[in-house]
Amino acid sequence: LIASRKGDKEATKKVKYYREQYLNDKEWDYKDVDLIENQYVVHSGTEGIYDHYHISHKGSNLLKLIKMGYPVPDFSILTSDWFSLPEDEKDKHLRLAVSNLEQMTGEKLNDAEMPLVFAIRCAMPQYIPGLMPTYLNAGVVPETVEALKQMFGIKVAGKIYLNNLLTLYSLLYHDKNIPLLKEQQYHTSTGEIYKKIQTYY
Repeated sequence: LIASRKGDKEATKKVKYYREQYLNDKEWDYKDVDLIENQYVVHSGTEGIYDHYHISHKGSNLLKLIKMGYPVPDFSILTSDWFSLPEDEKDKHLRLAVSNLEQMTGEKLNDAEMPLVFAIRCAMPQYIPGLMPTYLNAGVVPETVEALKQMFGIKVAGKIYLNNLLTLYSLLYHDKNIPLLKEQQYHTSTGEIYKKIQTYY
């Protein structure tokens, strides 16, 4: 990429080839799945054009990067129109957004073997870093921890699960003092991590 930007013709040729390959692969991946796209849900494989007021500054930039051939993880956006829906309609379209992720990744929410684990990011039409919250490791529940142990090892799976429980705890009990998972706790024993998990579960 750096050589290409400096005008190296061979590097530019390779970059163009890899980008075209990536886009072709994405098109192939999505050809047999039934992705939902409407006024309230937009997926990362969309051919549509949306402004940042509808899908946020971050969403708009990510779609641009995909169309330019940059490798971007699969995602599904709940648009700004989604927020004005009644609660039952919100739930319906939220489920459609999750269904998109399941189809794009081949993973499934609450699945014990191939669990869907994803981040929930809030965004605005303007770029204001650090203002809106991010919820990491959504989808980590007791049924999925065993699969995470197989993927990442017992200790890392425990840290992911504990972080998730602390996030949920902070959302449900925001009026209480929320313990922070401090840096030194990342180096604590596996047994201590799982004791904390029992505390917050």
